[in-house]
Amino acid sequence: MADRRERPERVGQVGPLEVPGEESADVPSGPPEEASAEAFQGRLGAWWHGLGRSTRRTLLAAAAVVLGVLAVPALQAGQHGVPAPAPSSPLPELAPWPSEITDVTYAGIIPEDLSGRRFVILLQIAVSGPIPVTVSQFGQFHAGMLLTPGDGLPLTITPGTSRIVHVLADVQDCGRAPGQYDLPFIDVTLTDERATQTQSEFLGGTYGDDLHRQIARGCAGYPTSFAPAAPAPIVSPAG
Repeated sequence: MADRRERPERVGQVGPLEVPGEESADVPSGPPEEASAEAFQGRLGAWWHGLGRSTRRTLLAAAAVVLGVLAVPALQAGQHGVPAPAPSSPLPELAPWPSEITDVTYAGIIPEDLSGRRFVILLQIAVSGPIPVTVSQFGQFHAGMLLTPGDGLPLTITPGTSRIVHVLADVQDCGRAPGQYDLPFIDVTLTDERATQTQSEFLGGTYGDDLHRQIARGCAGYPTSFAPAAPAPIVSPAG
């Protein structure tokens, strides 16, 4: 029998592995998960390129429509960079401004001394609600008359109630005191849980006439300017 010699293998070279029933193919290197992903991508690419051109166009158009429908709610929610609130979560209701729920009305003038240049302005302050309002200060724009809150301020008024407060008026300069036709405004500083406001209140009623009558009586026979009268404490009534 003749000697059968096998062909020697070349050193340093490894041939491809053969898979039964299939053509020879390179086995992807790496972990099994990566090999499976690469194989799936290869089959998906082969399937895609095997489709007709018109079929690929139809599938791309359908995918674009689906993505557009899904993107609309996200764009609406993220408009201007602020997420839209959920329909079931209404915005919290803000507390009202203090001037919106507070009424200030004129309640009379009481002389404080015999000179007539010092007198007390009575104001009724009512709060309609739904939260308390605190009254902290009064003022007016006439340089010839000084308004000073009576004792008891700041005063907190609960919803649905009213209080009478005393404001001491001191006429310091008859020539610069409010005249008969000046608008009788009084500035009132109000505070609630939302804000602090200084509101110019037009008292109306007989306030303008009563104020002019009191100033005319106190300034009768006096020079244009004179020293202010000594202050005297005024106590606000309890209700």
